[in-house]
Parts: sequence; structure tokens; C-alpha cells
Amino acid sequence: MTTAETHSIHALWETMARAWASADATLFASVFSPDCDFTTVRGDKPPGRAGIAAGHDRLFRTQYASTRLDARIVAVRHLRPDLATVEAESTVLTAVGAPLAKTHALAVAERTATGDWHLTAFHNMIPAIPKETAAVPQPTESEQARPKLRHLAIVAKDPEKLAAFYTSVFSMELFHRDPDGSCFLSDGHLSLALIKHRLDGDTPLGMNHFGFHISDTEATSAALAEAGADKPAERFTNRPFAEYRAMDPEGNWFDLSEHGFGGPRPRPPLTRPDRPPLPPHPCPATTGHGTGPSLHRVILEALAPGHDIPVALLGELTSLYASHHEFFSLSGDFPDAHDIRPEQVAAALTEEMAHPGVEVLLARSAGRLAGVVITLAHHPDPTDPDPWIGLLIVDAREQRKGYGRELVALVEERFRRTGRDAVRLAVLDNNPRGLAFWTALGYETIGHREDLQLGRPCAVLRKALNGRT
Repeated sequence: MTTAETHSIHALWETMARAWASADATLFASVFSPDCDFTTVRGDKPPGRAGIAAGHDRLFRTQYASTRLDARIVAVRHLRPDLATVEAESTVLTAVGAPLAKTHALAVAERTATGDWHLTAFHNMIPAIPKETAAVPQPTESEQARPKLRHLAIVAKDPEKLAAFYTSVFSMELFHRDPDGSCFLSDGHLSLALIKHRLDGDTPLGMNHFGFHISDTEATSAALAEAGADKPAERFTNRPFAEYRAMDPEGNWFDLSEHGFGGPRPRPPLTRPDRPPLPPHPCPATTGHGTGPSLHRVILEALAPGHDIPVALLGELTSLYASHHEFFSLSGDFPDAHDIRPEQVAAALTEEMAHPGVEVLLARSAGRLAGVVITLAHHPDPTDPDPWIGLLIVDAREQRKGYGRELVALVEERFRRTGRDAVRLAVLDNNPRGLAFWTALGYETIGHREDLQLGRPCAVLRKALNGRT
């Protein structure tokens, strides 16, 4: 195979990258043969070039809007002059260069009768995590109990730009964004928060605080008091990854957490109840549920009302919603459940948050969006004293891993800590699987009625949070 032919194969990936940057699905698909055997990272098999174009058109308008593709050929094996296998790696990047997803592909490139090269087979996959080859010494009990510095926070003028700097220069990984634009990065051991500076605030730019991962809050509090510091204060805020705030003798703030500060480490099911005044929805969707104790570290963070949803977060939300097209076909929340668009998701969440007492909670595990929960603090009916769960949706690709049960437990604990005695939700009568999920978690049917908007029959469920009915 000549150098020119090798360059022609490399040009296929260059075309893909150029098409991705311009969101041109037709150009992207042009490098594939009309009958290409294409397999996505999820195992989907779009039908040839037309299916590839249609699928990427949706991607460019939803979770990968305003992104670019860094595509690199790793190896080319020449089988014969007109046939080669190609191994390639790709990274989807945000507009500021932060990585969103990494894939590894094995492809077959074939030269046509006209001399052009096309990809006749393309198998995309998530790169495997290398297994440890050497034994890792286990920490002693005293080492495990020792508080560890795991968090730094900087107040930044432009968190996105600064995040791009740290990811490109120091290979830190962006694992979370707050609705206000704050960014969270990790090197696998220590997390770095880049907090958005507010012009109307008095918090100065630069280093703001740091954080310790502790094993025993009471013991740490006692040690602080013995050293002459104030007792740590519990943080009743929506900012994730820290439970307590304390101060050293010179006035330097630091956070304390028993759960860690998020981010990657070195190496449920969808349910949809509802609450008035919006219509109840079926819950869960058509696939499985968490079946046992969860091993995840899930953090709930509130979506800030009154602000536009950041593009990257909206992409995550759209991907989450799109993973449940069967459920949304049943609920009728979107015009086309197979083509859920970012602007539709943004409009739906904005409408939810316009109601007094509604809170949209984002559930993250290791920085990745795993689910969404919508709650209502107070029912408009004065005879109903209970808060409501209006939506609980878990990424369909993460079902049967315990996320659903874990999110329910977290939401119940939030209500319990604010003194609420019980929580309610509604399940459409045509969704027996949703009813089974909630009853398995201790929810009892207390009545039936039609939802307010579409008149659909539904069951109202309630669960006591304090042991009383």
C-alpha cells in the first residue's frame, strides 16, 4: 500500500472531525459505505450510511451540540492493496476543550472501483480500564482514619477557561459543572473547584477554601474544639461534595466531608411519579429497577432556578431523557419521544421550576449525571400536608444497579431532615411496574384520581417518614 493510500485513510478521520465541528451529519456519514456495518458504543446498529447520518444528526442537536471531535488513528494494518483494518481513538470535546467522552474504534477501510476509500465496517467502544498489574499495599486502620486533604477551591472570573487550562496543561479531568458555571476538576486524588465570581458579591478572586475527607465527624469536631476552634457548622446549601464548614484559628475556611469531594478515583431504573398541579406520570419506565443495596456515592445538587441551563449540562440532561424514549412515548411529555431536543428539555424544566416550592435535583455519581429528581415542598391543597416527588428518572443505561432505590432514600432523608412526616407521589394506572417499584419501597396506595391536565387515571401513594402513618 502506497503512502498516498495511507494518507487517504487518514483523511477519512480528518473528514469526520471537520464534519463534527460543523455539525454536518451528511458529511460525517460520507466516509462510510452505503451499507456500512456500524456499531455504536451502546450496541446500536444504524442501517448503513443513512442510519449513521440520522443518528449523528440527533447527536449534533442534543448531547453533542457545540462540541468537536479529536480523532486519531492509532494503527493501520494493510491486508491487501485495497483493504485495511484501522484502529482509532476519539475524544469528544466541549467548545473550551474539556473532554466529554472517549471511544476506541476498530474499522475496515476498503478502496472502491473509483479509487475512493470508504469505511465498510466500524465498531465503536468505550476504552477498557487497564487492570492493575502490581499488588497495591492496603492502608492500615490508622491511615484510613487519618483526615486527608482532598479539595481546593478558587474563585475564578472565567471557570470554563480556567478549567480548560488545567485539563490541557495538567491533565485534570472535568467531572462536574454547577448551574452557575462553576467547574469541578480532579486529578484522581484531589478535587479543584473553580467557583464563578459574582460581580455583586464581596468574595475576592483567588484561593477561597480547602477541604478534608474525614472518617469521623464527631471525632474531628472534638479535636477542633480541643484546639480552640469553633465547632464545624453543617452546610445547608445546594453545593455538592461537602457537609460541614469550619475555620482555623487564623480565619481560614475549610470544608469537611465523610463522603468525599467527588470526581474520578484512581483507578435505576426510571420511575416517574408526579405531584399536582402538574399531571401525574407513569413510573417507572419500561426497563428494570435497582435490585439491592447500592454501592454508589451519589450526590444530589439543586438546579438553580432563574438561570439558563449551561450547554454542557443541558446536553447531559437531553441524553438522560432521550435514553427513555419508550417511557416518554407513554407519558406524552414530548412531541416525538424518539427525537427529544435540548430546547424541549430546557422548556420542560423551566416550566417545572416556575411553580413555587419545586426543586429540580441532579443526581451525580463520580461526577456523571445518573438521574434527575423533581420534588414539590408544599401541595397547593391546604388539606395535604405532605411534600411530593414529581419525577424520578435514572439513566436507562444504568438500570438494575441500585440507583433508583438510592435516589429515593436520599430524597426521603432530605424531607426527613426538614421535619416532614411523609411524602406522596402518583403513578398512572397503566403503569403496574411503576406501582410495583414504589410499593416495594414501602409506599402505600391511599386513593385514586385523574391528573389535572390530561385526565389520566392514577394512583396516589404515600409513605410515612417517621414510623407513624
